[in-house]
Amino acid sequence: MSTNHQRRPRVAPPPSTAIMDTTDPVSDTITTPPAQTDRREKRCLIWSKLAFAALVPLMIGIATVLIALQQQRSEDRRFQQTQENEDRRREQDQQQANDLHYQDVYKTYISDISNAIFKQQDQSNSFADLRTRLDYIRSQTLTALLDLDCRRKTWLFEFLHGNELLAGPPQSTSLDLSGAALSCIRITKSINSKNLRFNALALSSVDLTNASFIDRYFEYGADFSGSAMENINFTRSRFVRQGENPRFLFKDANLFGADFSGAALSDVSFGGADLSYAVFNAVEFGEQVDLTGTNLVFTTFKDVKLSPSFPMIITNANMTGALILEQEWFISAMNRGQIHMMDVILPNGTWLLNETKNFIRNGNAEENCISLTDITGIPNWSTFSSVPNSALPTLSGTRRNDSSISCLFNFTSTTADKPSSEAEYHLSFDVAGCQGGFMQIQFKIFSSVTTPVQSLFFVNGTDQLHWLRRTISEKTRANTHTIQVEIAGGDHTGFCYVDNVEFYIRRSGNRK
Repeated sequence: MSTNHQRRPRVAPPPSTAIMDTTDPVSDTITTPPAQTDRREKRCLIWSKLAFAALVPLMIGIATVLIALQQQRSEDRRFQQTQENEDRRREQDQQQANDLHYQDVYKTYISDISNAIFKQQDQSNSFADLRTRLDYIRSQTLTALLDLDCRRKTWLFEFLHGNELLAGPPQSTSLDLSGAALSCIRITKSINSKNLRFNALALSSVDLTNASFIDRYFEYGADFSGSAMENINFTRSRFVRQGENPRFLFKDANLFGADFSGAALSDVSFGGADLSYAVFNAVEFGEQVDLTGTNLVFTTFKDVKLSPSFPMIITNANMTGALILEQEWFISAMNRGQIHMMDVILPNGTWLLNETKNFIRNGNAEENCISLTDITGIPNWSTFSSVPNSALPTLSGTRRNDSSISCLFNFTSTTADKPSSEAEYHLSFDVAGCQGGFMQIQFKIFSSVTTPVQSLFFVNGTDQLHWLRRTISEKTRANTHTIQVEIAGGDHTGFCYVDNVEFYIRRSGNRK
């Protein structure tokens, strides 16, 4: 065998290697080719450069806008400050002008009225009499008050008071201030150096809205009837009646929100006044307090002191929301019989219609009976002539019963008061005698109708040794203004005796 054909040594094959599949059986990972990755990165870079390039001018624009807004705000603040300063200067100038105007009006008024009061004027300007002089002062006063501020109104009021022009009758120099604009005057110790005391003050039908009379002293009566007094302040003021002088009148006044806290009120009448939301805390009421026909909506009466000798009259009043019924002072006064409350709307909104008022004055005919022959001594009862033992013989005027005090008389009862709705009259009396006969009771009821309505009742006689109580009741119309009652005897033997006569007219039917 030649050398060229020598046999090559046999090379063993490499050992077989097991190929393992490491791919996730659930999701295969896709390998992105390098070229595609490069293209994506380039696109991101391009978009980033574009965004950055656009962001720079955007930021510059935003900054410009912010700077412009800030500058605008600064300009607005400067303009507003300038405007406020100008407004303030204008207000100050206007205030100064108003003050000068008010002062001129006040000085002119004082000079004019002083001349009218004190100085002797020439013949062309002289007044015919005192009344003419006062009328002139009134006209000048009402005109000046319309053109003055609160402070100078107060000065003007003090000027009138100092010259005794505010006192009521019987003062001959009293000034009629009805219609005067005295709103917001302030008469207080802290403002006024004078210790003003008001005697018989006459301020009816004036405007005292938001006025103040704090720690003031009123005496000899005062008249605020019909005045506008919303939110007036009478804190700690004293209204003291002296002797038989006139009362303190607030009749038909508008006292909405008035403050009487700590005041002392003696013999005061608020008849028909609007006292809604008024405050009477710690008030001392002396003598009679009349709240007839008042509006007491949400009025406050806390810690009130009521004189034990005089009543508080609350009739035909609206007490809705008023703070009064639960107060200890009110409960005590009710227990003492001092509170006369009839026909009112209670604080809870319900009605109390329990009128027991007798529309006949002196319903007990024997009160003030001076003698058997002087029947005129009984107030509001009058006698009429009669002839005993006639066809309708009247009762004898002779006293026959020595065992009791009795007045034997014929009478007529009249009254100017009118019930506010359908009423009923009630006559009761003790009777004895009229043996074998009867007593005739005749009622004549006068109203707007021309012819009076008559009613007759008959009561049988009794043994004169025994007294029996007889009662007659009947309804009558609301427009009744006079009732005449006649008691006569008929067909009887001896005398008829009448004692303990009572006659009432009351509202028909009570309900709560």
